[in-house]
Order: sequence, then structure tokens, then C-alpha cells
Amino acid sequence: MNEQNYAHSQEIIFTPVKKFQIGIFTSWNNYFDGNPMIQTKYINQNLWTWLSNSKGVEFSYLLNSKNKFRISLDNVKINYLEHVTGAKTGNSGYIFKRDFDLYKIEYVRKLYHLKRIEFFIQTGFVFRKGDESILVSYGNFDILVDNHQLHDFGIVLGLSSNYKIINNLFANLNFSYQNYFYRFDQGNFNPQPWNNGSSVQSYSMSIGIDYQF
Repeated sequence: MNEQNYAHSQEIIFTPVKKFQIGIFTSWNNYFDGNPMIQTKYINQNLWTWLSNSKGVEFSYLLNSKNKFRISLDNVKINYLEHVTGAKTGNSGYIFKRDFDLYKIEYVRKLYHLKRIEFFIQTGFVFRKGDESILVSYGNFDILVDNHQLHDFGIVLGLSSNYKIINNLFANLNFSYQNYFYRFDQGNFNPQPWNNGSSVQSYSMSIGIDYQF
């Protein structure tokens, strides 16, 4: 074995295999109920308000160059203030606030890659825990509200991409759809004509940063 080949073989042997990925992200969500995906009517609205509606962390285990498993936690807090203030534009049964955690476990497969960009498809399961506040009626100085308790299970389908910034640091963009096949609250705890229980489906867009090691 000549010196060049020996050096190459040593490089292969001692190059560490990166099997893990950790990241942070923020997301925007749409629930098919008329509420905006990005809240633009907050008092003192600014960029941080948009980004702080959701804060998430994720961890991935890389099976090989094309497949990985990913778990994530996303804390979502959204308040649609414009629908419950002076304008009184919300109707009975309108969901005006959400506060819950999303726990996901997903299988992710690489579809295609370019020099610095990778594209993926993913599927898995989601558990949602928290509550949705619903408008019951308006008073003279306040509003009467009720809550949907969320202890829900669903499926996730999505597409995502990674862009390599430097070395092991990546920016990511993720689109996903959630559908809940089991909902703890289906309107049976507040059997009003307008109350069908917690939201059945949603889609989300998230951006984040990942580090591979």
C-alpha cells in the first residue's frame, strides 16, 4: 500500500459517523377555522410576537444516509385578541385562544439532495395536550368563555428541507399536516349547537436551526 492510499484508508477509518441531530424551531399554524395563520393585529405587534407564538425543540437519530427517526416538542400559545375586544367580531363557539404542547414522533426519508440542500418526506404520530378557549357570549365589560381540554392523538404527514450553512449546521423549513383521529373533547362536555369539540385538523409551517453530531 502506497503512502497516499494508506492516508486515505486512515481517513475513512477515523472519520466519525454522525448519528444525531438536535435543533430548535418556531412554527405558524392554521386550524381551518378562519383564524389567521400569522397574527397581525396584536397591540404592539412586532417580529418577536410572530416568532414567540411557538417554541420547539427536536432530536433526530440518523439510521443511515437516507432515513432517520425524529422526536419533537412544540409549545404553542396563540391569542386572537382582535376577535374578543371592542369590535366583538367573534361568534359563540369561536376559538380565540390556544395553549398546548405537541409531541411528535416521525419517520423521515430523504427524497433528493443537491450540493447544500436536502429534501425529505415524513410521517408519524402526534399527541396534543393543553386547551383551546372558546367564546360563549359577551358581557357588558367582559366575556364568558369555556375550554376544550386537549388530550388528543393524531397522524402527521409532511415535507421538509435542510440547507447546509457551515459544516454541521443546517437551516430547515418544514410543512406538515396533522389530523386527530382521537379527540378527548368532541363537544360532549359543553353540548351547545355550535360546539363540535376541539379542532380536528391543522397544518403548520416551521423554520429552525439544526446541529448534527
